[in-house]
Amino acid sequence: MLNEILKNKVLQFLENAEIFYGKNLKINNSISTNGINFNRHFTTSNSMSFIVKNIACRTSGARIMLQGDELYYEIAIDLLVDFIEKEDQVFEFLEKYSEDVYRKTILKILV
Repeated sequence: MLNEILKNKVLQFLENAEIFYGKNLKINNSISTNGINFNRHFTTSNSMSFIVKNIACRTSGARIMLQGDELYYEIAIDLLVDFIEKEDQVFEFLEKYSEDVYRKTILKILV
């Protein structure tokens, strides 16, 4: 369950999601099998980009949905352990799937 501070940060992100609409969004995604150690020996990564058509919250399953024309990406709200807004419209989400498995998602608006 999200703590109140994390919950408010995520809600604020969703309330301001329209800043992404029509923009090219790059997603870097890393899955670690060694806790929050994301070094290359324990991590599988991928990267994608698309023009954002919609960002929404799905209450069934508690997911943030990022939608483009031919690409769809979700972040599990109920598994979030951290959310950081960095400089230059970069957002980092950290999900905990088990004691050893974490997924880090970095969103960046490309200009």
